[in-house]
Amino acid sequence: LAKDYLAAGLLDRAEKLFSRLAEGSRYQVQAIEALCGIYEQERDWEKAIDAGKRLEVLGGRSLGLQIAHYYCELAEVAAAKGDYAAARQYVKNAQAGRPRTMRGALTRAHIARDTDDNKTALKLYHRIIDENTYLIAEALPEIVSIYTREDEIEELERALKAMLAKSPEMNALVAYTAIVNDIGGIPVIDECVEQYMLNEPTLGEFVELQQLSNAGGRDSAIAKVRGALSKLAATTPRYQCQECGFSSQRLLWQCPSCRNWETQRPASRVQFDTILQHSITK
Repeated sequence: LAKDYLAAGLLDRAEKLFSRLAEGSRYQVQAIEALCGIYEQERDWEKAIDAGKRLEVLGGRSLGLQIAHYYCELAEVAAAKGDYAAARQYVKNAQAGRPRTMRGALTRAHIARDTDDNKTALKLYHRIIDENTYLIAEALPEIVSIYTREDEIEELERALKAMLAKSPEMNALVAYTAIVNDIGGIPVIDECVEQYMLNEPTLGEFVELQQLSNAGGRDSAIAKVRGALSKLAATTPRYQCQECGFSSQRLLWQCPSCRNWETQRPASRVQFDTILQHSITK
């Protein structure tokens, strides 16, 4: 009956029955698992944390990553309300004795940004990129924004050049992030984007960029193509779940389809073939 209520979306009734089953019945573990799912849907993160901890004890398996995300959810709610002290404590709880999630570091960086602690924010954003390059799509726009507000473009140039010298494979990721976020006007980033576009085989089938770059009006030609690509890329999914393939425009820490945590990754390249074919058929 509890499962029927859950399938019908009657969460309150399902919760009551599962709560009874969670108290010592032979279905205790399954009931608590169901309660975790209900609390996630209801976004009742305090109850989800309690249920997750009970499940760890009874089920004999770690839910550290899942519980860490519950704490991060609470941190983001607190930060949105301006309660940064509570937000910091929730992040600390998320990282205490559990598998480290980059969401915690990203949330800490956002808190530092919102409280005008730019030095700490930059340190954390740079560390996030160093440790998990897939989060460059989230961290790089913030880094650029802070340096721009501080009128420290030369320092930004130095930092990015040092990063790219250390990890040349990051050139394509920087270019991709710049295209989808329409970041421009910074020489080292513009160079990455230009080389990325010139070396993209699919794009070459539609636009003779190499010829454009060698002809007059090179900069304006490159800028025009880049601007068009930014607009087109904004209409296509940027993240995909590695477990079930669900795609979305923004980073979702929990996949809405398979309900797993931290399984989404950004596209490593702009899907030129898809977006250009789409634009042609319009």
